[in-house]
Amino acid sequence: MGKKASSPSTTYYNWRSQLCSAALLCLGLALSPHALAATAATAATDATNARAATEPSASEKEQVAAKVMARQEAMQQVLAQGSKCVSNAPDDYNGKVWQIGTDNAFAPFAFIDAQGELKGIDVDLLAKIAENAGFKYRMCSQDFAPLLPAVAAGKLDGAMAGISYTVPRAQTLEFSKRYYNSAVAVVAAKSEQSQLQSIQQVMGKTVAVKAGTLGEDIANGLKEARQFTVKSYPNSMASMLAVFQGEADFLLEDYPVAVYELTSGLYSNLMIVIPRLPNVGNSESYHFVVAKDNKESQQLLQAFNEGLEKVIVNGDYKAVVAKYLPEAPASVFVSGNAPVEVKATAAEKEAAAVQ
Repeated sequence: MGKKASSPSTTYYNWRSQLCSAALLCLGLALSPHALAATAATAATDATNARAATEPSASEKEQVAAKVMARQEAMQQVLAQGSKCVSNAPDDYNGKVWQIGTDNAFAPFAFIDAQGELKGIDVDLLAKIAENAGFKYRMCSQDFAPLLPAVAAGKLDGAMAGISYTVPRAQTLEFSKRYYNSAVAVVAAKSEQSQLQSIQQVMGKTVAVKAGTLGEDIANGLKEARQFTVKSYPNSMASMLAVFQGEADFLLEDYPVAVYELTSGLYSNLMIVIPRLPNVGNSESYHFVVAKDNKESQQLLQAFNEGLEKVIVNGDYKAVVAKYLPEAPASVFVSGNAPVEVKATAAEKEAAAVQ
């Protein structure tokens, strides 16, 4: 899930940084010190005015905080009930039933809803894939941290929980074809949009992240060079609330998770100012995983890949994603920034061409 990807490069947009530095130097040579001071003062005033115009009131902050806390308390009560499972195998089935693990709090991909049921894109998509590939499974939720070690140790046959590819993980796990192309997005107050054309060109900002995510890796990778203060939160609701309340300047979050939270309507002053950070690579995509060098697991991996291709062609894939992630409204984006296109693999284009 953008969860614990390998450390990303801290050199995004170096050429742009150098170009901007050169441009600022030329501007400094062309303008007098008084003119430069006046320009800086005007820019600061404009930024202050823009921030004041979009800043939520104290009462609005309190109301939103109360709603978020209520959601988090409800989620904790549900999680306290223990693991939730779904299966396509009848109770009297005597054949092979693959044991699959997933996350219990990664909406909209895998989560336990208010009724205590396991839901999400990964949950529904696995059901369709298994139906088309002809295998039986039992999928159960748990905390993410022990999930991948359990697969590597053979305690689980596989896992599907917005899992990103990393080199360390590839030492013990084998990855399916990617079933979702994600991205790391930047969420900030509307007043900050002009200041955040690139996170590599700002200094001294406070960055909110969800603990254990690719966003956290990126923020920590830039922490020293950009003098960032990185604040980690236990879930996406808490990290987004921090930006809404002004405790952080911006948030780095998986794009679909950011869209899901913003479309809740709670965060009136927040927008996605950068839909996709560049050069994050394979760590952006989500995969199903099984233990490496395990012949039996290879059968499951092959069946998953075959089923994935079928659900892309027959339209099931698109329907599942749209159920949890309908088209994001333009209001959650800065003007001119198009939403990230949702696709599973390049095969989707080919499938569309065949239909």
